[in-house]
Amino acid sequence: MDQERILHFLSTEQSYLHDVAEIRHVETHISHVFLTGSWVYKLKKPLRLDFCDFTTCEQRKHFCEREITLNSRYAPELYDTVVPICEEHSSLNLAGRGTPVEYLVRMRQFDTEMLFLTMLEHESLTREHIIQAVESIVSFHHQAQNRSDRWSVPEIEKLLHDNFTTISECTSKGIDRPRLEEVQRSTVTKLQSYSELIEARRGTHVKEVHGDLHLKNICIFEGRATLFDGIEFGDRYSCCDTWADFAFLYMDLLARKRPDLAYAALNSYAALSGDFEGLSLLGLYVAYRATVRAKVACIQAENNSQPRQQELVEEANRYLSLTSHELTRKPRFFIAVGGISGSGKSTIAQNLSEQFGAVHLKTDAIRKHLAGVPLKSHLSEDYYSPEWSERTYNELLRVASLAAQAGYSVVVDGAHLTEERRDQVESLSRSLHIPFLGLWCEISAETAIARVEQRTHDVSDADTSVVKNQLSKDFGELSWQVLHTEGTLENTTEAARRNVSTFLHTLS
Repeated sequence: MDQERILHFLSTEQSYLHDVAEIRHVETHISHVFLTGSWVYKLKKPLRLDFCDFTTCEQRKHFCEREITLNSRYAPELYDTVVPICEEHSSLNLAGRGTPVEYLVRMRQFDTEMLFLTMLEHESLTREHIIQAVESIVSFHHQAQNRSDRWSVPEIEKLLHDNFTTISECTSKGIDRPRLEEVQRSTVTKLQSYSELIEARRGTHVKEVHGDLHLKNICIFEGRATLFDGIEFGDRYSCCDTWADFAFLYMDLLARKRPDLAYAALNSYAALSGDFEGLSLLGLYVAYRATVRAKVACIQAENNSQPRQQELVEEANRYLSLTSHELTRKPRFFIAVGGISGSGKSTIAQNLSEQFGAVHLKTDAIRKHLAGVPLKSHLSEDYYSPEWSERTYNELLRVASLAAQAGYSVVVDGAHLTEERRDQVESLSRSLHIPFLGLWCEISAETAIARVEQRTHDVSDADTSVVKNQLSKDFGELSWQVLHTEGTLENTTEAARRNVSTFLHTLS
């Protein structure tokens, strides 16, 4: 069937079985998309590329069905069904009369102003939107099907090689060749150094995931952050380590100059998933995602003329620069925030980690991961015994060391009520040769109690009795910088930021 005839048919309002506000035709490199007001229809192009094959009608039907099946895992409210285009008496219809000659994916239409990328450009994308999206990602990753047959080291090496080959073959002037060579060497080295961990995770964390999780494939639909348009055309792209899936969102936020949102996403993903081991691989997976984007920019540059060609080459170079930074990153600081429950330490730690770019590790979250319960479940007093607290702090130090060795600055967030606990984190930072700053949140008992009584669905289980018990203890000598957190959290977080800025200035 001639697709030009089908495109004309889909461009005509009378072809549809429902009211049409207007028809908008959007073309991508592999599809034609028709927006009608209430429904969207996607037609796959009859083409074969190195990553997909849609050359026959049966293949297009198969991948339409697969797109519905895969995307319904996380967006059932968006994805409706596969609709056949039929021919009867030489006329096309969507009513199912006659012989099917083509197939469409039908989705509910949403306001394109609600795309995360559009919201970011309009400065309306908030931290809360990002956290909602990450919650959806973690929930989906938890339920996704394991695929231990995919994502081997040779397979990753081949994907990276394809990216670098395409970039290096770009004939458009301006590609930063020395940077490209340096990035390629660093990527190969990183892949080899983590090969054992990558292979060890194949049985537990390599799954059939989204595969294309950037800001243009997340939207607000019916009031919730919703993932959509995952890859249906190739297992080699849609089956990967869960951190490699998440890495696309993190990389996209970094590339678009929103490190605060990137670190909000990173820390939320790590805390909710409890998969701290995978953090070691994030730099490598960011390199993979960024070089994919650089490759696409190079392909587009070859098919454009000046000045657009030069813009695309510059875009590719920016992705190479981001890749280089993520592969060679070093931790700048190790910050510990302590104080009694209700003192504001977690809010301050969260703010500092997002503003200055660090992994935020919270004892409350680590304790619940060790207990094997969701973060907002309430633990009994048994889990707050000296033995459990020792176990929690040991895990905190282990994960902090892992994050630092992966190149990330760290903010550890816990009560740190004894000199021994405070000495432990300071000793770890010294052993890692990372500059240390300790912040102690000072607050009155009355204010701390009032704050914990107002909490609902918090990760912390602390209540009034916990605060009173903490205050009865001898904190020992305090050598950390004291933050008076009696006032508003906005004022105290601003004071904390000033302290950190001064601290970092002394290091430069």
